[in-house]
Amino acid sequence: ARGDEQRSALQDELEGANRTVEQSQSRAFDAEVGQTALRKAARNLDLDRRRLLALLEEQRALASSARGQTAAIRSEHQQDRTRARLQAHIEAQLNKVHDMLGGEVEPG
Repeated sequence: ARGDEQRSALQDELEGANRTVEQSQSRAFDAEVGQTALRKAARNLDLDRRRLLALLEEQRALASSARGQTAAIRSEHQQDRTRARLQAHIEAQLNKVHDMLGGEVEPG
């Protein structure tokens, strides 16, 4: 009877140890699956970050180009204004010369 009790106790202990091993293996598997999912998520985040950086660079280039175009347009407008002022000045001078000559020469 004593041997049966010891055998039963050892059997219970062995079953408990087996359950512990199974639970540990299950947790280890779950952890491995979790790590794989985390690595995949990290790769996806890195790809998203790279895409966003590329878009940011593209936007910076577009902004720089727009600033350059704006500066060129301003310069063009300034040249047009200067041209108009010079033309008005020349016409005024021609009118003065015309008046000085008594209207004998047609301006232009």
